[in-house]
Amino acid sequence: MKSQRFDFVADDYHLPAILHAAGKSSITCGLEGISSRLRSYLHKSLDERSIRSSLNILLRAPLRELKIFLIATGLEDESDYEELKELLTFINEAMVSAGRKPRIIFSLTPLVRFPFTPLEFEPAPECSHLKAIIEQVGRLIRCRGFEFRTAAEIPEYAVSQILSRAYRPEIMSALINASDATGFIYYVSVSREFLDAFRSSLELQNITFESVLSGCFWTKESRVPVEINVNQTFIDTLTKQCSDFIDDGYCMGTSEREGMCFGCGACTGSSSTDRITSLREKSTYTAEKLRAKIKESVTRAVSVAFRVRISEKKRGISRAVVASALSGSLMSTEKRLVEGYRGFNGAWVADRFKSPWIYGDEIITLLWDPVSGDLIKDLLASGNFIASVNSRFDGWGVVCGEGIQESEVELSLNSPFRFDGDQYFRKNAIKYTSRRNATGVLSHELTPQSLKKKLIQKLEVQRAGETGCMVTVVPSEKFDFYQFLSGVFPVQNKDEITNIRIECRFTTEQG
Repeated sequence: MKSQRFDFVADDYHLPAILHAAGKSSITCGLEGISSRLRSYLHKSLDERSIRSSLNILLRAPLRELKIFLIATGLEDESDYEELKELLTFINEAMVSAGRKPRIIFSLTPLVRFPFTPLEFEPAPECSHLKAIIEQVGRLIRCRGFEFRTAAEIPEYAVSQILSRAYRPEIMSALINASDATGFIYYVSVSREFLDAFRSSLELQNITFESVLSGCFWTKESRVPVEINVNQTFIDTLTKQCSDFIDDGYCMGTSEREGMCFGCGACTGSSSTDRITSLREKSTYTAEKLRAKIKESVTRAVSVAFRVRISEKKRGISRAVVASALSGSLMSTEKRLVEGYRGFNGAWVADRFKSPWIYGDEIITLLWDPVSGDLIKDLLASGNFIASVNSRFDGWGVVCGEGIQESEVELSLNSPFRFDGDQYFRKNAIKYTSRRNATGVLSHELTPQSLKKKLIQKLEVQRAGETGCMVTVVPSEKFDFYQFLSGVFPVQNKDEITNIRIECRFTTEQG
């Protein structure tokens, strides 16, 4: 699990030990609001007893790192800050009492009010107001010796909130115009330059940035029709409770009490409702049992490599996510594989070049138990099986069959930036002869001594447009992908390199 609820930790003090046995020395817990008042507003159902009890348990566990997730609502006042100070003091005292000092990081993200949620029609705070709140929370946390970071900056909050309230098609047109004007592609964060361009583009459409942010023109009729399987009456009731800072809890039962149905409409029938609200049995699972199971599973696991071609649309996405889509497609096609799947074990191209931004040919390795490993190798010999897998893997890429780990590759770089290799060649003492053929392709033929450096085997450059180029490079064993990119493409910001479209092609026969 990626994160835990504080009350779940308080109810099951064995949980940190089990997570540690699973290899997790870093745990994330959601505190959400900085005070009980704001947690009620967010309907997070966390009481002070559960929070402090779970913190005592966590701070006595063998943790390397504890991340605490916060949400900035825009409603914070002095009473909320005072309650946060008390909690920070308690954490410091609990660490002293436990005799441990794990790294503690508070991560705060601004609240975005999305459609089909209880806070959908609530005015969103202006950027300057929210910025002041974030700075104040950060000061309180840092001055007490903890780390503080924002999970999303103000520009990302503003763009996300406006897109969720795009009540007119002109708003999306303004977004596209701003992207075209700045060359902005979203990666990790939203730039201030893009936000300013988006604001200006909206004004050209006679739409004010603040009016969209506030949601004053957003109505139920503005929504794109989506079936969310939740009663609107239930959402309206929660909207009133949130505005009154009332939290009636959640429907799921625990080991201490049965839950209660609030009539949200999401359950498919009475059996589904009973399953969610019923009293839970206390887990008898122990960390020792988990360690033994993991050891047995890893010892017996076998690797199966898959040759795939990853879609250009999925460049930049972690290979672990692509592997999840691949394994899901395999198991959906053949149900017998479900029990035997053991996890992701690497992606050869992305691991070699340390980048998820390369699309095209790739070798993804998945782990299976021995029986499933043998089964899947037999299945990969069937064209019908691969076709069925690809129908499910569609959009992510194409499964070509079983792959081999070692392969020679060729990288094709479609760049909007001009090629200037002088810095790279000088830094690595590479000597070469340049030859241009009849089609305008410039080949850099390396001297035998330069080839022995095992950086690159082949390099060709062809101009594309006024400033862009197409570069083909065959890397050798010591090739450093990012050193090459930064050395041959003069860019102002290293993140601009994500504008280069890089395709990998295997040049050796795959199994």
